[in-house]
Amino acid sequence: MGGGAPDSPFTYVAVLNWKLGLIAGYIFRRADFPWAAIWEENCSRADAPWHGTTQARGLEFGNTPLPLGLQHAINSGPLFSTPAVGRVPAAGHATASYAIFATEVPPTWKKISSIDVRASANESVDAIAITGPQAGDQITLPATHLATLWPTTPK
Repeated sequence: MGGGAPDSPFTYVAVLNWKLGLIAGYIFRRADFPWAAIWEENCSRADAPWHGTTQARGLEFGNTPLPLGLQHAINSGPLFSTPAVGRVPAAGHATASYAIFATEVPPTWKKISSIDVRASANESVDAIAITGPQAGDQITLPATHLATLWPTTPK
């Protein structure tokens, strides 16, 4: 599903289909989107668009841990020492970026150990590194466009 090194400023959510040898996911700054969730719909909602016939599974990330509404998040306060709601002050603004990726992986990969961004010598973010289940299992996706999202790796 997701994670990353606790000391990394980046984290991810991803799905792996080892039968097809594919991985797809998102990578983003942990401070921008500290929460991830998996949800399911299993033919239980009669209203549109589900009509009681839909089976679906979703993976999402955001700045709140549960879909319980703004007032609940504010009243509940932080969860696991992490804010449960993001706020932008009046007349303020906020910018958050994320990157989406998809690539083939060896069908022997049954799990992903980590996903992180890589920086070049000038500390410009320029690749996504996907580490597989065994030491040395790694795929690096060149992604020089990430430098426009995250010009330097945060300290």
